[in-house]
Amino acid sequence: SPTVADGVVYIGSGAGGLYAVEAASGKQIWRFETASRVRSTPAVANGNVYVGEGNGSIHAVDIETGTELWSQNGCDLPSPAVANGLVYCGSRGTREVHAWDAATGELRWTFPITNSWVDSSPVIVGDTLYIGSSDASTLFAVNASTGEQKWKFSTKAYAWCTPTVDNGTVYIGSYSAGLDGTLFAVEAASGQQKWSLTIPGGIVGSAVVDEGVVYFPGLDGNLYAVQG
Repeated sequence: SPTVADGVVYIGSGAGGLYAVEAASGKQIWRFETASRVRSTPAVANGNVYVGEGNGSIHAVDIETGTELWSQNGCDLPSPAVANGLVYCGSRGTREVHAWDAATGELRWTFPITNSWVDSSPVIVGDTLYIGSSDASTLFAVNASTGEQKWKFSTKAYAWCTPTVDNGTVYIGSYSAGLDGTLFAVEAASGQQKWSLTIPGGIVGSAVVDEGVVYFPGLDGNLYAVQG
């Protein structure tokens, strides 16, 4: 998915590469070449663009020139998030969540998710990072500064979605091939379930909340609107 900032569109390509394009004209400003496909959505912050690529590398690229500033291993399909001077991302390849210094790329902490891909992208609210997992079938809340677990909640199936946090509640969907899935509403502070809704076929798309209504797509072909 593209990210737009200050009149520029930043987007990756399945053929490899991160592009900066003028939003008004479509003119290419620069292209940063990657070794493999980019399925990660770029994050723009502090004059840099951060993006993962399929071989597991995360790149910090200068927003003006497209020049690489640093690169580390540990971010492939999920999208990075930037907050508190850190860049956060999960990984299928390493089965971990990482936090790097946004300016230097220095690794600050690693949170392992045993025997599980991390397809979910992180969301940071205050001092807490929320992220789902694949085979672990778990929604995690992690201290964003230290990487220490605050709580975990069983989703009983793959939690591929990016969590959505609104008004003290975390919303995340689950998916398991051939079975129904569930949309969960979880207390952001405690990890206690508030309510759940079963959806035929499951959920792999992330929710959006507007004026107390939760909107999300189901694999049964329906778009749902649920009172949160």
